[in-house]
Amino acid sequence: MQQETNNTMLDTIIFSKTKGTLEISVSVYVFKENDVYIAYCPSLDISGYNTTEEEARHDFEYALNEYVKFQMEHDTLNKDLVRHGWEVKQRRAKGPEIGMLLRRTQLRNIFKKPEYRMIRRTTDLKAAYA
Repeated sequence: MQQETNNTMLDTIIFSKTKGTLEISVSVYVFKENDVYIAYCPSLDISGYNTTEEEARHDFEYALNEYVKFQMEHDTLNKDLVRHGWEVKQRRAKGPEIGMLLRRTQLRNIFKKPEYRMIRRTTDLKAAYA
């Protein structure tokens, strides 16, 4: 069963200096290709995969955490978000609209799959602020 999508993505990242966290809210598309489940976030171009949907989602969480950890350690998160089409202003980042993602990611191919579903993933990650 396919879920309809809006014409804008609601992906956001909020930098909270007082809490020392990043509140990340992203769309993740889960689908099966051959015998592998894939959890893919087009706005960050991050994916996780495994033999079950639950394990693929877990692998995605791990990849997301490692991505944020690496970017924060190298002070490159804002630059990388902009490279992925995000709009970064002060302590808030807004993900690219779906039209842009359809042009530059594999999202169009995911929508052609007989079954896919979109889930929202919201998490707070500890951030190292300099």
